[in-house]
Amino acid sequence: MKLFKLTTAALMTLCMAGIASAGEYKVTGAHNCCGACSKAITEALTGVEGVTDITAKPKTTEISFTAPDDKTARKAVNKLGFAGFHGKVTGGKNVKYNEKNIGVEAGKVEKLTLVGVHNCCPGCAKSVDAAIAKIEGVESHKYTKTKKGVILSGNFDGLAVVKSLNDAGFHVRAPKPKGEAKQKK
Repeated sequence: MKLFKLTTAALMTLCMAGIASAGEYKVTGAHNCCGACSKAITEALTGVEGVTDITAKPKTTEISFTAPDDKTARKAVNKLGFAGFHGKVTGGKNVKYNEKNIGVEAGKVEKLTLVGVHNCCPGCAKSVDAAIAKIEGVESHKYTKTKKGVILSGNFDGLAVVKSLNDAGFHVRAPKPKGEAKQKK
């Protein structure tokens, strides 16, 4: 009987530890102006094994989800970034966007191409345009044919553009050099 009680106590402790390690994570400030934005957010998070309880209501800037651990939550947040959504992450320890891979340096540039822009509707384009308009020195910008990229011209700080777009809820990055994608096969 004593062995049964010890085994039961050990199992309950393991179960409680498993429950305690799962957590709710929130991303606030993300762009989410319509049903297509919400669908893209949900699809990005659904693609991460272990992520559940996804909430991304249109016309709100809060995304929430449950993940079994911080490692899974980091994968989820990076999937959101790859899908073009950015915000402030709460929940867990050191769960944040991978900023090392944006490929844009601080300093003045005359031309900059950014990719990964979530731009599914006129509301998205209006928000992107407004974020870019805040940057001194940007003389013009145009969207790429796929509308998932934007090309800027003028004399401006490239990192300031990235920060402004991040603040507007968009996660963007510089395109990879042409030879780099083929090397990673």
